[in-house]
Amino acid sequence: MMTEFQNQEVSKYLSEKRLPLDLLYEVKDHMISQIYDLQKEENFSFEEAFEKAKISWQEELTMVNENWFTQKKISILHKKIIYKRLKSFYTKSFAAVGVLFLFYFFVYKFYGVHYFSQLFVVVNVALLVFGLMYGIRNRKILNTTKKSYSIKFSIYQRPSNILYMGVLYVFIFLVSNYEKRIENIHNVYDGMWDYKSFLNTSLCFMTYFLFFNGFLLFAKYKEVIEAHRFELK
Repeated sequence: MMTEFQNQEVSKYLSEKRLPLDLLYEVKDHMISQIYDLQKEENFSFEEAFEKAKISWQEELTMVNENWFTQKKISILHKKIIYKRLKSFYTKSFAAVGVLFLFYFFVYKFYGVHYFSQLFVVVNVALLVFGLMYGIRNRKILNTTKKSYSIKFSIYQRPSNILYMGVLYVFIFLVSNYEKRIENIHNVYDGMWDYKSFLNTSLCFMTYFLFFNGFLLFAKYKEVIEAHRFELK
């Protein structure tokens, strides 16, 4: 049975690798299980088993630059998991945008510009209201996604901050300029591929991507916070 001191030694080692708490707990469980197995099967002391476990994790926990644009260091494991898990959210968000694009197109072609215009306004106002209400209801958790927040709870924490941008862009780019956006999408659906219409339509659906991606990431982050019962400042 591992003592409290030994447990703290494992936690201290992993904390030096700057892992967010959810990933730290996940790795810690694996490492402790590994130490138990080494003690049982090889008759190692805790110190010997811990050193052996650290060697096995050495490559994964090597510190590297987070990306090309920053000198911030994170572990290779952290970087790989961020890419793998966030990729699935990007895929889901692009799929949602694709469905919405086709739905708009269907309504425009079969019901005309009048119904399409009404649908466009309803969808964007609904997204704006939902985003604002969701953010207000979860403002305490949302505040932890800011860069200035000192405790790193989860790999989803900082990426979830994109929800702010998604809601803001829906208001600025879609709700407040809805007549212009309707005209731009109308032109594209009619095959009028002028530069301005194509660019603004692309930006319109990129705004949807930001919103959907922000919501999915934040919902997952909220799930992690509640599952671990992290205490928020």
